[in-house]
Amino acid sequence: MSTSPLRVHQPEAAEAQSLGDRAYYRIRELIVTLELPPASVVTERELQGYDGEQGRPAYVAYAGVVYDVSGCPKWRTGLHEHLHFAGLDLTRALRKAPHAEEVFGRPCVRRVGVLEAGG
Repeated sequence: MSTSPLRVHQPEAAEAQSLGDRAYYRIRELIVTLELPPASVVTERELQGYDGEQGRPAYVAYAGVVYDVSGCPKWRTGLHEHLHFAGLDLTRALRKAPHAEEVFGRPCVRRVGVLEAGG
């Protein structure tokens, strides 16, 4: 009787990367959620002041949450990919983006508050 080697499913590199990324961002989201102090309420007018220009922090809002994206390389100038400006609610714009909301779980993004309803 011959023994056959154990076969283990080895995901393709892209599949493994995708699974790893999703797990990483989910874990990070849970950690960040646990560490958050009570959320600051930010009005739309206040948000507009965080445009990333002239040394000001770059904040964006998505789905009612305000994030500091100042530490992200693609937001350093306050303009992301020549399309999106810091200081704005990007909830609608993200629907057309080549990525989903998991980008807000990246290490360079920090949750800073909630957007005031009705701005």
